[in-house]
Amino acid sequence: MKRHRIVWIACWLFVALLSPTSNGQIDSNYDYFLAKQKRFNSFEKDFVSFAKAHMGDSLEYQIAEGFQVVAALSQERMNAARMLTDINDNLVCPADRELVRVHLRRLLDSDISLISLDIESMNNGLSYTRFPAISQTAIQMKDELREVKSRLETVRKSLD
Repeated sequence: MKRHRIVWIACWLFVALLSPTSNGQIDSNYDYFLAKQKRFNSFEKDFVSFAKAHMGDSLEYQIAEGFQVVAALSQERMNAARMLTDINDNLVCPADRELVRVHLRRLLDSDISLISLDIESMNNGLSYTRFPAISQTAIQMKDELREVKSRLETVRKSLD
């Protein structure tokens, strides 16, 4: 019984590792976008806390709220990119694959331009904030957005 389990596990690992599909890239994009989605969730929680702490200061509250919205939208974009790249990479039918690629290209083009606008928006907010915690967290998120934008551009180029 024990031997059968070991043989079964060895066969499963062999098939998983040597599968002719491009699962290495699929997992890489899937895991990357999932990790970034979680990271933007963490940023959103931080900015909600900052906004609560600065309810008496209208400007700081609005800046923290604006950054929170960027974090929330970024989470949604990461989820969409994760799911669509996963769907695209797992399709077998060439016609279906091309149809999804058309939509994925459009989504990625849109997300890339929206992330660029988010980065500019964050620069505007950063110029007004006076609190180091808000500015430091916003700078970290802005760096993450730049990294994500670069990754999305790489994925987009691979679809041509």
